[in-house]
Amino acid sequence: MDAATIRIRHYAPEGSDCGPVRDTYDTLSTLVEQLGPKLEKMGFPVTLEKVPSGGEPAKNNMVTMECQEIEFPETPLDEILGLEASARSCNCSAVPSNWAMTNTRPYRQDWWPMAFSG
Repeated sequence: MDAATIRIRHYAPEGSDCGPVRDTYDTLSTLVEQLGPKLEKMGFPVTLEKVPSGGEPAKNNMVTMECQEIEFPETPLDEILGLEASARSCNCSAVPSNWAMTNTRPYRQDWWPMAFSG
């Protein structure tokens, strides 16, 4: 079986260093560091990419996943997990209109069993 690379992308304004953006990237880095070797053994190497949000406030601090080899298109993590992203004010000068995406909150209580059902 050929490896199917899981690409995790973290979108952030270029040059941003605000708490929510930094915390998200740090969390993703830890996840990839700890889980990456296990997934690679199963044929799913994981990469983490920092991507500029291109001045689109809706992409600030957005996390996506994709795996081209199994035809899984780039999809926001909140959609995959069944969560709704929220935003709060951010004092990062690099963020247009002074907003950054922050933590998510569940809007479907039944997503967990569905994510692991056959």
